[in-house]
Amino acid sequence: MRALFGSGVMRRIARIKAPRRTRVGGLSSHVSLIDALFASRALCAPRSPARASPIPTRTTNAARLAAGLAPLRPGTLWGSRTRREPTTSASPVPPTPHKKVLAMVDAGGDTVGYVTNTFPGQTSSPIAATEFYHVPGSPGSLRSPSQYASLGMPDPYLGVQGYSGNATTMGTRSPNYAIFVSRYDPAGPADSPPDAQGTETAVFDVDETTGEVSVTWTNPDGSQVPLRALVVYNENTPYDRRIYLTGSIGNFTSVYAQGNTVVPVTVKLIDIVG
Repeated sequence: MRALFGSGVMRRIARIKAPRRTRVGGLSSHVSLIDALFASRALCAPRSPARASPIPTRTTNAARLAAGLAPLRPGTLWGSRTRREPTTSASPVPPTPHKKVLAMVDAGGDTVGYVTNTFPGQTSSPIAATEFYHVPGSPGSLRSPSQYASLGMPDPYLGVQGYSGNATTMGTRSPNYAIFVSRYDPAGPADSPPDAQGTETAVFDVDETTGEVSVTWTNPDGSQVPLRALVVYNENTPYDRRIYLTGSIGNFTSVYAQGNTVVPVTVKLIDIVG
């Protein structure tokens, strides 16, 4: 028996109490020693190791904790939460529009008005001032970009037109005067006398450094007279300012501008924002 079951099993059998005898139907029955030995052997049989639970690849945190696993890492709804520094796009800055205009500048350096093609004989505000460009010559011309270029209209000229008395003749002692006008065709080349309308266009020279504009009138006899610009207004209507050009400021004032304010000005082609 010891050789069959081994010493360890025999000690277990020794500790098992002897079975109690009972009578069933006059027959005695008992748990045999062999049955006890086999029961003990069953108890001593080695147990097969328990299988490890498979690790779920996708489960809930409750199931993972029950399996002795760490909970899942928190997820994000919209992807990575890494903070990105804002980037600034280099948007092009549109250039500030500029234009060249004719300004009437008094002796103190103040601008008292501008020239417009709409009413060239009157001063205007900077907003309404017409843009001009100089066409060099001896002397040259002043022209403004055409508002009707799409219709084939050329850039108009700024002209000077005699407007009083013997309007085509100016002089340094004459009260005669002229005004600014606008026209689409030139009134003859430089150093030519006024046309049939008493107008000249090639009369302007521009100092490229200071922007100062000088006006030279050619009389019918070919003589030339430098013209001075004036701004004239009445104290009762200070905003109605007229621009005149004459060879003699004193004679013009005494004949045509008594009782009015006469401001001698320098005509300048200047650059403004507009």
